[in-house]
Parts: sequence; structure tokens; C-alpha cells
Amino acid sequence: MGVQMFDWIRERGSVYVDKTEYVWKMVTADAVNFFLSRPRRFGKSLLVDTLRCYFEGRKELFEGLYIYDKEKVKNKNRRNSLTNRQTAGKDYTTTERQR
Repeated sequence: MGVQMFDWIRERGSVYVDKTEYVWKMVTADAVNFFLSRPRRFGKSLLVDTLRCYFEGRKELFEGLYIYDKEKVKNKNRRNSLTNRQTAGKDYTTTERQR
């Protein structure tokens, strides 16, 4: 199994294919809900963990990535809710993050 923790990948300098453009599009969209339906082993957990790090405000992890420069010009103060439901392991976790 691959590593599914964004912070672990970035802090250790591991290879990461920058998908933060999609994260940026999601967090700046007017949509309320997103449903991520992709095949197994397709990066859903890593994407959700990337969102977690973003909403926690861990800017240092995004340095050098697409979203880093975009975030510098955006300064929204809003409450975001992140729900992670991993059905394979039946690990249902709900967390709310304040940015």
C-alpha cells in the first residue's frame, strides 16, 4: 500500500505529483458538497488528507505547489466541514476545521 498522508509525503521530501490545482478548485467553488467516486487505489484518501492539511492551515506543506501562490492572494475567513468516510475499512470519521 502507498502512503496516504499528505504531511508525511511532504515533510520527508517524497515524490508528490501536484494535484493541488484540483484542491484549489474545490475549496473556491460555490458547491456545497463533493462526492468523490473513483476506483480503488486511485488517490481518494490522499486527496482527503490534502484537504485536511489545507483546512488546518499548514501552509508550509504547500510551499512550491500550485495552491501556495493562489492562497497568498486569498484570505477568506470561513468555517469548513470535512467529512471522511472510508467504506472499505468502515472507518467513519467526521471532523470540523476552523481556518
